[in-house]
Amino acid sequence: MTSLLDSELVLAGLAIGVLTSAPVGPVNVMVIRRALHYGFWPGFFSGLGAVFADGLFAAAAAFGIAAVVLVVDDYFTIIELVGGLLLLVFGVSVMRSHPHLEGQDRPRSIARGSIAAFFMTIANPGTFLGFVAIFGSLGSLALKPDDPEATGLLVLAVMAGAVCWWAFLSFTAARLRVAIKDEWLVWINRCAGGLLLLFSGVILLRAFWNIAVHMKWL
Repeated sequence: MTSLLDSELVLAGLAIGVLTSAPVGPVNVMVIRRALHYGFWPGFFSGLGAVFADGLFAAAAAFGIAAVVLVVDDYFTIIELVGGLLLLVFGVSVMRSHPHLEGQDRPRSIARGSIAAFFMTIANPGTFLGFVAIFGSLGSLALKPDDPEATGLLVLAVMAGAVCWWAFLSFTAARLRVAIKDEWLVWINRCAGGLLLLFSGVILLRAFWNIAVHMKWL
């Protein structure tokens, strides 16, 4: 039973890590440009800077929400509902963004690229709100208020998912070189945003169903 739960947490964390990293913003553009100009490793190590920032945000969101749920368990469905609504807004924002490769400065070293990606991610409050929305909407499917080890496993899985995304993005950019255009970035955002909206819809339906059952409307 424990191994099954761990597997579910890992899969959920990997998916969250990819979904929160895939929407194209300044860090994605920088990683693509580094991989285009210098190859796989410079691009990949820049992405690792964002992974550490994502890990901090994910830990703050996951442990914070788990602590709140532990105190106010009666309001768990409301937390899910708010998380689903935030996720809806996050998904629409991702789908409507139009990133560009032009105008991005070229980093001079692997270390500078990683540091720059870290601070670019930390300085973006939308990243933290995205984690709050996703973890809040997951509810009991992933967050275990009475099991900090499980929550920690989820955070590590999120970071692993982000690492997988940066490896994939750097590898693809390094192989395709000049073939990548702005249109590719737009479609990546549309796909990621669409998945977030689909996930939001499922979460909101579940929350409304639980509310209807609790209020004896059904």
